[in-house]
Amino acid sequence: MKKRIDQIIIGIAIVVFTTSIFLLINDRWLIKSPTIENHSKLYGLVGKTDKEVKRRVGDDFVWIPAKVHDHLFYGDSVYTGDNATLEIDLIESSATNDLGKILVAPNSLIVLKQIEGLQGLDIQSGAVQGVLADDTKLNITNQGSTIQFNGKKSAILIATSESGQLNVKMISGQASVISHGKLASIEGNQEVKISTASGAVSQIDFSSISLITPSKDESFSKNHQKEIHFSWSGDGVPGNCDLEIAQDTGFFKTVLKKNLTKANSFDASVSSFFSNGGRYYWRISSDKAKSEAGSFKIHLRDFPSPKNPPDNAELKRIAGDTAIHFEWQDDEFSQEYKIQLSADKNFQNPFLDTWVNDKFLDFFALNDGHYFWRVQRGHENTPAWSPIFSFTLRSQVANLLLPKDGQAFNTHHIAKGIEFKWEKAVPGSKFILEIASNGDFTKPVFKAETNQLQLIWKNTKPGSYSWRVQLVTPGSAVSISSTTRKFQIF
Repeated sequence: MKKRIDQIIIGIAIVVFTTSIFLLINDRWLIKSPTIENHSKLYGLVGKTDKEVKRRVGDDFVWIPAKVHDHLFYGDSVYTGDNATLEIDLIESSATNDLGKILVAPNSLIVLKQIEGLQGLDIQSGAVQGVLADDTKLNITNQGSTIQFNGKKSAILIATSESGQLNVKMISGQASVISHGKLASIEGNQEVKISTASGAVSQIDFSSISLITPSKDESFSKNHQKEIHFSWSGDGVPGNCDLEIAQDTGFFKTVLKKNLTKANSFDASVSSFFSNGGRYYWRISSDKAKSEAGSFKIHLRDFPSPKNPPDNAELKRIAGDTAIHFEWQDDEFSQEYKIQLSADKNFQNPFLDTWVNDKFLDFFALNDGHYFWRVQRGHENTPAWSPIFSFTLRSQVANLLLPKDGQAFNTHHIAKGIEFKWEKAVPGSKFILEIASNGDFTKPVFKAETNQLQLIWKNTKPGSYSWRVQLVTPGSAVSISSTTRKFQIF
């Protein structure tokens, strides 16, 4: 009896223990997870995000991937992993007004809070970049101290937490900063360091460094450029300075950061630092001087890549006015592209030679034949043409079988009619049979539509006739007519 009671007790204990572990893992027992319904005030929406970005609802133990258009509420936390960033669209929940954007830097942990009645950020680690609309107030908490920002003229600022102080750099616009009752105004090309303990604000006005090369948005080919020459001038140059190159304006995704001694130039290897194509940003800074951000572009290819029609493609169409879709790929952004289309591969007399603002073009005015096409970027000194692609265009028509061309019928042998037959060219097509007493079909004597591959025409009237067939697709597109055949009845 006692042994049975012990077994029952052990069984109950196992059930309780298993249930406890399950609830603990799912974070619903020891700590009750807040649900979306418990969040009555919307903080913002997830804009752009990477796969290594996580978010947490309130004080929940569970971190889940952040997805575009996810709602973020006050009390939620976000975390960005290595080389991952998160863009948050700030929303005023009472009116859904656009207040700006927050870009969370890689390796950052941020808590979204309501601080002193305003939208706020608790920067527990890492950095954020804010793009604030006019008169947008944003409170930032760091190590227990609160700093209030009031954006003016679409302020763009960068806030980083380190060593007991909050560093704020203004990229453009203006903002006022209030910390421990102390007010400071910062503009573009300025930086403030705010002590999180005392609220002391130290403001630094930087003198200017001018960037010389590369010029703004200058383009370089990865295939042909071994190095990029960076040079600058200004106060304290040559001198000790930092060169930074990044893939974003906030310089979060840095590809090169180098301390230089008594320098006013630096040569960077293209193959070593610029594995991805696209736009890059660079700047120079020292203790008392810094530059604005410059930009340049790296081309992985020197030309766009034709995509459609593929090279040596044979295109078949039903309707004579069906558009041919031209499309190309490019790892770089270009405002314009020139496309040429010609019947000769030397493009001596192209009948299409035009600029377009997209990476595609639909062109209608083409007869059956063999064609060549190519494309190039615009707004470059010597833009290279893409490889030449060719294609053959053929209209799909019915292939006539019976009657044979020139066949003659005796009226005594066609009492049941004349059989017309053709081959199917397009699945699901219907067919239009036309018979006329002349070759240009201006004197029609019979016309019928059918979904069969044959049709009987009951006629014994002697004469010379012509016949042809058109295709009708399921989408009601009508092909050009087949070849014309003739027959006689005597």
